[in-house]
Amino acid sequence: MSQSQIDLETFRNFEKAAHDKLAESYHDAFSAVTDRAIEPLLKATCVENETRLLDVASGPGTLAAKR
Repeated sequence: MSQSQIDLETFRNFEKAAHDKLAESYHDAFSAVTDRAIEPLLKATCVENETRLLDVASGPGTLAAKR
């Protein structure tokens, strides 16, 4: 393999291991702050109970759970 080629499976495993190692501490450190932003965010975007949303990579699901 030349230096310009990347083993995608090895890279994916490396990224997943790093994510899994930090995920819990990230949630513990930031959830108190991000949880406080949910209601103002939903209000600012005029989201109501029947509004359909796509929640993409916005954390552990607390925003999606609100609606």
